[in-house]
Amino acid sequence: DSSYQFQVEAVDTDNLTTQAVVRVEISDVNDNHPRFEPREYAINVMLNASPGPLVNVQARDRDSGIFGTVTYSIIGGNDNQIFGINADTGAISLIGSLPGGLLTLTVRATDGGGLTSLDNAVVAVSVISGTVHPPVFTPTMFNFTISE
Repeated sequence: DSSYQFQVEAVDTDNLTTQAVVRVEISDVNDNHPRFEPREYAINVMLNASPGPLVNVQARDRDSGIFGTVTYSIIGGNDNQIFGINADTGAISLIGSLPGGLLTLTVRATDGGGLTSLDNAVVAVSVISGTVHPPVFTPTMFNFTISE
């Protein structure tokens, strides 16, 4: 928001004058929706992961003041309340036990004037089993002969 101030003078036909100070205040209107940057997120999480932060989603709103303030909410894919989100920062955390497989969260951003994001963010969470082991050669030594 900004303001401008200036003086105006009025003169009548008898050359009588008067002055006044005019102050114009310009206020931002809530004409922009929050937009996610990026709109898609993909993370890998171990099946036996401890509760804690996983990923931050981020949306921007081009309005100023309260209209440019963004809050976040998970609106889909969290039926078992496994994940939580910090409404102010967009930080998504693990707060429960993970099932296996792929989980997809839908996140909405809302600005201070109540406008919601036109496109929601999608967070793909791939749950990796803790029993997956890297490949191992058995035996550790191989002997072979190659003929010419």
